[in-house]
Amino acid sequence: MRISFADNYFRLFGIAPTFHINRETVVGKHRQLQSMLHPDRHVAAGAGQRRLAVRNAATVNEAYRVLSDDCARAAYLLELEGVFLNREAETTTDPDFLAEQMQLRGELEANERNPEALLRIEDSMQTKLRELGCEFSDAYESRKLDRARAAVQKMQFVRKLDQEVKSRLRTLEERAD
Repeated sequence: MRISFADNYFRLFGIAPTFHINRETVVGKHRQLQSMLHPDRHVAAGAGQRRLAVRNAATVNEAYRVLSDDCARAAYLLELEGVFLNREAETTTDPDFLAEQMQLRGELEANERNPEALLRIEDSMQTKLRELGCEFSDAYESRKLDRARAAVQKMQFVRKLDQEVKSRLRTLEERAD
């Protein structure tokens, strides 16, 4: 099997460049590529071949990370279209969305020790991420890249809050043990 690392991550994994993907396909292809490319399979090769194997395995792992993560996959799809996000400096300016996020952050702060409330907030974040994924996909597929970009910015914002909720839930679980 010949593998081209010059192409994009979608081609590397043999899937169409789209937001909605089959996760099992990505997991299976990752396993297949890693079994072929893992540096341990190339210990008898020369130093150059071993370095290439390490680099290729790292590329496969990065492709897997990007394709497995909705937010990263959406940003990557935009990059393939020449639309780059500065994830550190750019954020959404939608006032309704920001007000909603501030309200959720307030709920998070008020309920940081209430696992039931945190789980409700987490469910809300997961629902919002799915909605934003559909918003991104619709905009991307209809070539409205500014709208797609705005959806990714919102996804990044929601994901950060979701990660905070998950972190607080883990902290509560650890304290309970």
